[in-house]
Amino acid sequence: MQWSEDHYEVVDCSQKDEVVLNEIIPLDKNLLDFRKLKACDTTRCFMENGDAFVWYSKTANGIDFFNDNGNGKHPVTKRALRPVTQYIVGKYLKGKSCE
Repeated sequence: MQWSEDHYEVVDCSQKDEVVLNEIIPLDKNLLDFRKLKACDTTRCFMENGDAFVWYSKTANGIDFFNDNGNGKHPVTKRALRPVTQYIVGKYLKGKSCE
């Protein structure tokens, strides 16, 4: 499987003539629902008990948000994913429109 913009896709590793844009990793069914989010000021990031269910990682272009911890690393930069905090929500999502 390989990362494709905002999610993992299953790829056929037997076809050698295709151009590989991203690292190909072994199939992990737990990552098939892992998604990069288009987070904004109305994105719900916390459960009722206050635990975060949105994860983030800073990048050279800002910050990326994800729906899960995945395998614990950003699929492109390989930096650690961290649970979102109120501070991160206030700094990066407050006033950000959901265009």
